[in-house]
Amino acid sequence: MSILSDYNLAAVQVTLGSFRVTGWAADDAANVTPMSDLNESQSSADGAHVSVSRINDPRWECTLTVRRGTAAYRHLIEALQAQLVQSNAGAIEPLAFQIFDPVSGDKINEKNIRFMRYPDLPFAKTASDAEFKLLLPKPTIIGGANIDLTV
Repeated sequence: MSILSDYNLAAVQVTLGSFRVTGWAADDAANVTPMSDLNESQSSADGAHVSVSRINDPRWECTLTVRRGTAAYRHLIEALQAQLVQSNAGAIEPLAFQIFDPVSGDKINEKNIRFMRYPDLPFAKTASDAEFKLLLPKPTIIGGANIDLTV
């Protein structure tokens, strides 16, 4: 068994609709996190009993960090603005999202993302990055060992 493994961000496929996102920031690219803990707990006043309640929140959040001025930045801004226009009209068209890492086998699919906010607009001495926050309402998440993380 080998103790060496390779990782290459360029091999990770991130798509929004039919657009493949590239042009990542220097240190960050994509980060997917659950919106809630799996459980919450409470202790009785005397500490004799602890109850644990499942939260049942299927939502995840994805942060995409790209360089300003890239095709990815322009495409993400256009997609965000299109969602705002559609929202004002009362119906938002589904926008699919996927991340696939061929090295680990991790795969995340969401049929209908929502942009959560505009990225910050810093003006600084050096080129800056833009963070786009996406809501994944009920993604399908398969871990590298084909473990379904959405159970």
